[in-house]
Amino acid sequence: MLVARHGDVMFYKVNKNSLKTKLSKSKKAEKELTVALGEMTGHHHTIYPTKGSSLNILSQEDTKEVNPEDDFIYFTVDGAPAIVSHQEHDVEVLAPTQEDEVYYRVIQDEYQPFEKTIQRVAD
Repeated sequence: MLVARHGDVMFYKVNKNSLKTKLSKSKKAEKELTVALGEMTGHHHTIYPTKGSSLNILSQEDTKEVNPEDDFIYFTVDGAPAIVSHQEHDVEVLAPTQEDEVYYRVIQDEYQPFEKTIQRVAD
């Protein structure tokens, strides 16, 4: 279910068991989690934990580092809400996930009718 849209970045919250991918907890985000970088502006979409919350990054491989260029980034928000921030957008609040839930981030694609291609929206 789509729970937040932050410019060209969308956050969905789903039941872990509904995913075709098996995820494992790879690491806790120490301060923040940058989930998208602006190719044109250098701006970024970053999730910040609030007091009493933590962000846990999930991956398909235990050794994989989070790369904002990945198609999907999976994470949980534990304890209290987290805040999504960007230089040109209002903040969004992500509610804590339940035991069986996970967030994933998707970046919007756009269709180029003259080129007949689909490409990621550039920020």
